[in-house]
Amino acid sequence: MSSLMFRTSYAHKIIPSGSLSQPDFSCLSFSSHQFGVVELDEDKKGGIVRALGSWDNKVTVTTPADIEKLTAMIVFEEPRFGNQVVYTAGETVTYGRVAEIVDEVVGSEKGVRREVWTVESLEKELEEQRGSKEETMAKYRVAFAVGRGVSWDFEKSWNWQKGLEVTDVKSYAERNLRGVLE
Repeated sequence: MSSLMFRTSYAHKIIPSGSLSQPDFSCLSFSSHQFGVVELDEDKKGGIVRALGSWDNKVTVTTPADIEKLTAMIVFEEPRFGNQVVYTAGETVTYGRVAEIVDEVVGSEKGVRREVWTVESLEKELEEQRGSKEETMAKYRVAFAVGRGVSWDFEKSWNWQKGLEVTDVKSYAERNLRGVLE
């Protein structure tokens, strides 16, 4: 399976000394096979794009490379940050827009299906996963399906305010998914 490798909802907490703490929200693959949002079959049999909660739910995504670059820039920013959260983002996008981009890039005729994982179905899955190694990922899927705290206005991100270029979903998909189903 091929999948978009974005990270989601990344915010840096700056502590008074000016050093960076652990991210306020854990990073995870937006569409790794485990997370299950975008999965394309490398055997050319199609794929699937899933919405967590609804197609209108938003998620803020950033590539790992952009997270690395922006984190280094934040650490060395002058004047230094005080005790605050600093948001970075590649793009804030709905799951519906992700599905449109995948269709545009790989071709809608290639058999990419769409599916919504409802909050109710994900909560049921979470209950079934209690105590297993899959429980953590199930918790993340529920949190993203509920849609609170996993996105913010892109214009609030530090990199947007600084005019820094980062990778958006379409650019990443064009570089990494084009030709997967051919």
